[in-house]
Amino acid sequence: MATTTSYGTWLNHTKHSLDPESVILDYINGGGSDWCGRVEESGAFDRMSSDYRDAVQAALPEGVWLTGEEFIGPAYEKDHSWDGDLDISEIIEGIDVGPIVERWDPDAEWTIEDVTDRLGAGSAGSARKTLSRWGVEATSRQPGRAGQSIFHAEDVIAAMNTRPGRGTRTDLQDDTE
Repeated sequence: MATTTSYGTWLNHTKHSLDPESVILDYINGGGSDWCGRVEESGAFDRMSSDYRDAVQAALPEGVWLTGEEFIGPAYEKDHSWDGDLDISEIIEGIDVGPIVERWDPDAEWTIEDVTDRLGAGSAGSARKTLSRWGVEATSRQPGRAGQSIFHAEDVIAAMNTRPGRGTRTDLQDDTE
């Protein structure tokens, strides 16, 4: 295992934001206060921040990690998986925040295919069953025989953020009330 060292903090590389969440916050603050409130209340902000962190991590070379607000990686050049200098600032600037924010816009209307993608479900049928379990209902339907059900993104995001954790026994009642 290679020895690691700090490659600096987020602020060292961006010069204008303290952390990845600040980048998302700066981007969405251009929206109206009602919309920003829905982003926060629905949990969409956390999803946006998580996807942004994932995008930064995916853009970093192998062996370099963003941990909290700090970048760490191999201390010695012989352990580097890249050639030349590593420009973390350039990597961060190369990530477009817009599509990440749009992906989790609480005002959007999602088809069942969109929901399947956001949930990481194996099929549309699995996503439908999950939404049914969570009590999320379609708000409308696309026209035509092949039209898909339409779901309000804010409802789906809120349900995703309040779902029970892995292994939670939802069949048991709490009798302490």
